[in-house]
Amino acid sequence: MGYELHIYTNASRTQSALVLSGTKLNTTTQPPEATLGSKRVVDVYLWSAAGVYDTRSGDAGHTLRIGAGLLGGIPTGGTFPLGDGTDTAEDLAYNIAAADLETALNALNSGAGIYNDQVEVTAAGAGAYQVKFATEGAKSLMISSGVELEPDSAVYIDRTVTGDATTKEEQVIRLIQQPAIFMDGATIIANGWRGTLNANNPRVLALLNGAKSVKADFEVELQETGELPEVIARSEMTIFNELVNPAVFAAEDLPNALLTTDAFVVQCKPELTALTGGTANALDSVPTADKTTGFLYILPLINVDGVNVLGKGWLLTSGTEAENPGAGVVRPDDHAATTNEKVWVHVL
Repeated sequence: MGYELHIYTNASRTQSALVLSGTKLNTTTQPPEATLGSKRVVDVYLWSAAGVYDTRSGDAGHTLRIGAGLLGGIPTGGTFPLGDGTDTAEDLAYNIAAADLETALNALNSGAGIYNDQVEVTAAGAGAYQVKFATEGAKSLMISSGVELEPDSAVYIDRTVTGDATTKEEQVIRLIQQPAIFMDGATIIANGWRGTLNANNPRVLALLNGAKSVKADFEVELQETGELPEVIARSEMTIFNELVNPAVFAAEDLPNALLTTDAFVVQCKPELTALTGGTANALDSVPTADKTTGFLYILPLINVDGVNVLGKGWLLTSGTEAENPGAGVVRPDDHAATTNEKVWVHVL
């Protein structure tokens, strides 16, 4: 069972369509929160009245989609191509001027133009262009791709006027930023759908851009087979950055050895990346003759057989033990009988 999302399809505004339950249609609520790197299962139910399921809820003839991201977002960088399958205008800037796009399309096919026809291009809003062909007749949709646009975006092309023997075809081009979270192809369950809101993707990472959290536009769309989609709910979704992630390791308890020792100097030594070897980056190379016992060095990482592992804490103490790093003992290079009998001991 997932998080339950209840939608009142007869709400006066899509912004008030998300409700607490099928019997509390006047109590609006928010969509579930999401966290970078995680997924959340949601069960979606549609209600036409209190306690009455909408007949479309969980119907096989309808497709449910959910998106969260920047409403009306357009790419802010990159390029896209545009062609007809025979010739292609490459590397068109994400913000190309309508006049420059017109020039590029009319230069295709050795100057005959895209689909061997000249076009007139006008701006149709941010990231959108209206393309009108010069002669009558039907044309296939222009071909493009958004893989080089940033952030992750798509190029949507559709007809606004279908050409025929007496009509000039017109097509619209829209550059659209992809939603950070997108749910499609939900499974039908009793009176509803079950799907997954997946925040484990680079679009969410880009949307957060290092912030602790962001407010994303949330939209639910329902489409009957063969018909145009209908937006049935809108809201605002909070997406959080992650704290617990696969690279996190658990902190260890301070051992009694450290609590009862005479350690009085604690220093982090990131420059020490090996235990032995006598090189400048090795713990055994640190001079100890001028040090009293009680120095605790914290080594964040050390290299063991080419692999970085946690170095942890090493305490300088009196001793004559033989060197055995695996057992937690490192002899300083300046260890000397009677005059400098000190060793480094692994304590945490």
